[in-house]
Amino acid sequence: DPAMEEILSGLCTGTPDGHTWFHMYPLSWVLSKLYCILPDFHWYGCFLWLCQMGCVYACIVRTTEIIVCPKKQYMYMILTFLLMAGVMLPENVILTFTAVSGMLGATAVFLTATANFVNSKGNVIFKSVPAMICYYFAFCIRKDMALLLLPFLLCAGVFFVMTYKREQEDNL
Repeated sequence: DPAMEEILSGLCTGTPDGHTWFHMYPLSWVLSKLYCILPDFHWYGCFLWLCQMGCVYACIVRTTEIIVCPKKQYMYMILTFLLMAGVMLPENVILTFTAVSGMLGATAVFLTATANFVNSKGNVIFKSVPAMICYYFAFCIRKDMALLLLPFLLCAGVFFVMTYKREQEDNL
């Protein structure tokens, strides 16, 4: 991780560069351009941390949409966040791109598997957009980790289709 941040920030080469070992080029290119704009800011670490917090937020919101009655939603969100923050504290202190990629992929699996349990009636594609974004970033951060989680995502997709068909039959 430090070596990739050094390449992205230009610490090794003198100019920010998007050609890193594990990251896909579109993501690396964006991060290297951010280092061109503001070179002293730690864009790489901030990006990894924001991905982790985005995963935590997405899981908390989806869980509260499914389980909790609307009157107690905010209290449940706070309690869940405190629990997840306590469990994930070591991962937030030492950020690794492999753990963040795995977390994004696992979040994509969770969001796909639970998309039909949300109370909102919306387009099927719109329900799966957050999962697609999570998996795209997981793939861009570490392709190997995203490919390892692909069978689980496919199983969650099959589960999504089965529950969607059952929901459509029940509405008829």
